[in-house]
Amino acid sequence: MDRAAIDELFAFTDYSWREHERTIRPLGDDVLIQPAPGSGWPALGDALAHINWAYIRWLADPAGTTDEPEGPVKSWDELEAYRRRSAVTPASTSTRSATVSC
Repeated sequence: MDRAAIDELFAFTDYSWREHERTIRPLGDDVLIQPAPGSGWPALGDALAHINWAYIRWLADPAGTTDEPEGPVKSWDELEAYRRRSAVTPASTSTRSATVSC
């Protein structure tokens, strides 16, 4: 994978996160902790936290061996704070850090 492909992947990840936020956040924090039958996840917040964990993991260690914990979340503010951590992971470049948007 070349740099352009990586940049495109992160641009799409940023775009898709903005769309998640635009669609889900107005529904309130309760929607994040409600059961999500048939999804494979206990709740929507767990699935979104997993997305953030993967995002952080890619930035922290592209080899995918980081010990970064995948944390449970109960509010959109917690999700946003968790995602923003990706801007300060050790392997983040100054260019990538400056373009992270939530």
